[in-house]
Amino acid sequence: PWMIESQRVLGLSSENFPRPSVAPVPVPPSSAPVSASSVSPSRRAAHIERAFLAALDGSCRTPIAAHTFDKGDTWFVKGEVLSLDGKQTWSASGSCAKASALQQMTDLGARLAADIRDAAGGELPAFGSAW
Repeated sequence: PWMIESQRVLGLSSENFPRPSVAPVPVPPSSAPVSASSVSPSRRAAHIERAFLAALDGSCRTPIAAHTFDKGDTWFVKGEVLSLDGKQTWSASGSCAKASALQQMTDLGARLAADIRDAAGGELPAFGSAW
């Protein structure tokens, strides 16, 4: 499974269980051209999740989650936001080919965020500024 924690990705693999490896995943400078084929699988998964979280104020104060699943040649991602009391949930999911360009992965994360925002109709929790 893959999990996002601040700016690091925790990668757990059945091959090295019970000794999981933890490695920071630096975000490439925005000016550096990066293709999906030159980026590790964990960074590609994190790229989709981070795009989703960024589009919805995904911070420590936001009840929000994104998870990218490895499905062979495809990334499947599910995003979810909860109301502050946890009684209401909005979710969206989608997929893209693993060979997709990073911009396509960013667009997928942003589209899922937009789907949730539309479904919530202004009921999403917001912090600091309006959506």
